[in-house]
Amino acid sequence: MNVGARYALAVGLAGAALVIRLVLAPQLQDRIPLSGFFMAVVLAAFLAGPGPTATAAVVGYLAADWFFIAPSHDIGPHSSADLVRLIVYFAVCSAVIVGSTRLSRARRRAESSLVILEREIAERKRVEEALRESQRELRLARHAAQIGTWSWNISTGAHDWSARYKALLGLRANSPTGYEVFLRALHPGDRDRIDRAVRDSIDNRAPYQVEMRVPLPDGSVRWVASRGEAYYDDAGRPVRMVGMALDITSQKESEEGLRRSEEALREADRRKDEFLGVLSHELRNPLAPIRNSIHLLMRADPAGEQASRARTIIARQVEHLTRLVDDLLDVKRITTGKLRLHRTEMDLVQQVRETVEDLRPLFTSRSRSLGLTLPDEPLWIHGDRTRVAQLVSNLLHNAAKFTDSGGHVSVTVESGEGQAVVRVRDDGVGVLPEMLDRMFEPFVQSDKTLHRTEAGLGLGLALVRSIARLHGGDVRATSEGVGKGTEFIATLPTIERGSVVASNVTLLPRHDAKRRVLIIEDNADAAQSLRDLIEVLGGHQVYVAADGETGIAAARQHRPDVILCDIGLPVMDGYEVARQIRATVAPGIRLVALSGYASDGDVSRAMRAGFDYHVGKPPDIDAVLALVAEAPGGEQQPSVPADLARE
Repeated sequence: MNVGARYALAVGLAGAALVIRLVLAPQLQDRIPLSGFFMAVVLAAFLAGPGPTATAAVVGYLAADWFFIAPSHDIGPHSSADLVRLIVYFAVCSAVIVGSTRLSRARRRAESSLVILEREIAERKRVEEALRESQRELRLARHAAQIGTWSWNISTGAHDWSARYKALLGLRANSPTGYEVFLRALHPGDRDRIDRAVRDSIDNRAPYQVEMRVPLPDGSVRWVASRGEAYYDDAGRPVRMVGMALDITSQKESEEGLRRSEEALREADRRKDEFLGVLSHELRNPLAPIRNSIHLLMRADPAGEQASRARTIIARQVEHLTRLVDDLLDVKRITTGKLRLHRTEMDLVQQVRETVEDLRPLFTSRSRSLGLTLPDEPLWIHGDRTRVAQLVSNLLHNAAKFTDSGGHVSVTVESGEGQAVVRVRDDGVGVLPEMLDRMFEPFVQSDKTLHRTEAGLGLGLALVRSIARLHGGDVRATSEGVGKGTEFIATLPTIERGSVVASNVTLLPRHDAKRRVLIIEDNADAAQSLRDLIEVLGGHQVYVAADGETGIAAARQHRPDVILCDIGLPVMDGYEVARQIRATVAPGIRLVALSGYASDGDVSRAMRAGFDYHVGKPPDIDAVLALVAEAPGGEQQPSVPADLARE
């Protein structure tokens, strides 16, 4: 209520008292003229405050003096009795005003205290509720995080452990507690360390933070992280220690896994550097005799023995280089899961016999004997002839490398329990026990000494294992130690003859007519040498272009039957050349990609661009001649080799 309203209320109360007194005037006459106005003053004191109450008192006296105190209609005390009445009236009014003011103040103080009390009660309830909520959240967090809690009354020796903490220590819920019980639950190797950590924390008033091992009944180990703090009395004596514990086994296992991964990465990096060094050595080795033989051919009689020997050396070393590159590509295909097997029903005995006989000159030239023991009956498997031959060949090459001159290598084929077994045993340098399984990993070599002249890239045995496993078999090695030889045992599942449906083989038409061939190759030496081979061995007419635009123009001019196109051409690559030739020259031309890009993705991209075949560099000249000779039209011709890529 504002000030004006309170004064109006006081005047209104005085007016109401006047009205009542006027109504009662016939009965009261001039007796107790001020009594009614006392009630107005009292009500004003409680409802309007001291100022309005004083106003009500003055208005009431003036009204009483004017209407009810003789002489009427005249203001002012006219006698001593009037003066006494006036003094008593205002004294009583003053007492009412003072009393009401004090009472009002007391009431306001009480109301204020009550408000404060209510606020304190509400705040206390809020704090208590927040505390209960925090306790609930803490319990949920402890439960979710699997945190165990513990406390130790150092003065009495009493321990209070949560059920989760007991579980972390490998104890049952009803197990007794105690410091000695705690230490016995730890790994023996951690007990002294943890005991010192507890005592150091108490003595130095430092936080207690440890990681400890807890052996479990199944033989495993649980890692537990524990944190705690000690409390002291006024005299500085430790009285209590509390803390919590958490299972960190997964974290420790992750850290250990990360550590092993880092070690594996360092080992892979070391092996990579080692591999690059070996690769450099292996590539340089055949280049030296090739260069020497080229110099000899430039000076020797082409028909003489020296020239013939030089050509033989070049052919052998080129074959060695080709084998290195093929091994690298095969490992890439296997590790990326892109090696495709062309499996047919085949006789393993016959395949092993042919591979051994193919490699026998290698052993003879190195003064190593090669024995072969085969069963009388065929052993049928569902395999890829090329890859199975590669498996046996790699094992034999490995044996030749690690067997000294005058040594012996034996190959045995046998069967049993649905498996064909190929054993290749040598009496060479042998293998350390720790290398028997690792040497099947890519780029791993058992013997790294410099005196061995044929180190290789460490890929042959990795390919052997991969090929065997792709066929549903496996390979392992045994050795009695260094200097006692090694035996490799490869197993392949056998099948009943006739259980695999053979695909029909259609002879491709042969063409006696000579072909027009266009070679698009930016490497002048490669283009010219390939041109000479096709002209000399096939008798075909050959044109050469050094880039894509020239090649397209030559294709329009000469209308070749076959185009042999490199992929990595300058300005316009081979893919774009193929697309433009297909679109603008002659859709029926046989397009063959010749490229060092020989992954499955490269082959697929070549086919999408419009090539019919993809041949990796260095190309097999017989395969190239077959592709040229089998261009459309003519009579029967030997089929294109099955391992050439084609959609």
